[in-house]
Amino acid sequence: MTDHVDTLDKTTEPTDAAHLKRTVGCIAVAVVGVALIVLAFVSMPIGWAVFTSALIALAAAMVCRSIIIATSPWRVVSDKPFYTGLVILGGSYLLLIVLMLAADITYAVPHPRDNPQPGESPWVNPVVETLKQREIQYSIWLSVISCTITTVVSLWVAVPIGYLMSRHEFRGKNFVDAMLDIPIVLPPLVVGISLLVLFRILGEIEFGDSHPLKWLQDLVVFELPAVILAQFMVACAFAVRTMRATFDQIPSRREQVALTLGCTRSQAFFHVVMPDCQIGC
Repeated sequence: MTDHVDTLDKTTEPTDAAHLKRTVGCIAVAVVGVALIVLAFVSMPIGWAVFTSALIALAAAMVCRSIIIATSPWRVVSDKPFYTGLVILGGSYLLLIVLMLAADITYAVPHPRDNPQPGESPWVNPVVETLKQREIQYSIWLSVISCTITTVVSLWVAVPIGYLMSRHEFRGKNFVDAMLDIPIVLPPLVVGISLLVLFRILGEIEFGDSHPLKWLQDLVVFELPAVILAQFMVACAFAVRTMRATFDQIPSRREQVALTLGCTRSQAFFHVVMPDCQIGC
């Protein structure tokens, strides 16, 4: 079998009308392509403008070719343009990743020191020099500690929510499902600012002449718990999606059999369901 299928199709459209469509379509594509190329040279550096212009020209040529083939009286429809477009779109993203990694590697390569002092190495390694800074060491420690705590807490919350969303139907389930998507849709910066506003409001709540929740504001705002809480709000939403998909893939029949054999719901969950969802965890 071949990788693509070519089919022969005959159109009943008059030749003059097809020719007019080909001409108008190709002219429109050319005008749009030229406009985009001009915009690229006006708004981008010269290197990126040339690269973008090449992609625009290639895309315009493919569109014109597709228009010509589609309006021919006898046409051979091939899958090659479709897959070519997919490769171009996906390849552009992969190329951006490769260029990003290449830039990081270039930055990390040791280079000659500008003014070497007596006893110093004539070469400087940017990565080593960066890791020597106390601020960077503290940031690494903070990231490791906060991410570890966030992962553990997210699992404790995501497993029960994912199980309930997968196994049970209840009123308001669609609303809860939409609410769980909010931390995913919102940028992390917005989530952090919202938490900051929340705890500031909690600290300003008055009962009589006192602020009983002031200690909560002092504990969280601009402290390590704030970092963990902000990471938790975003990571837990993704963990819920992962655990729900994991529970959906586990047949509920095993759990029902365990219930009929005398297990309680919690026993069936911990002894039957949880061992099968290790991949999701």
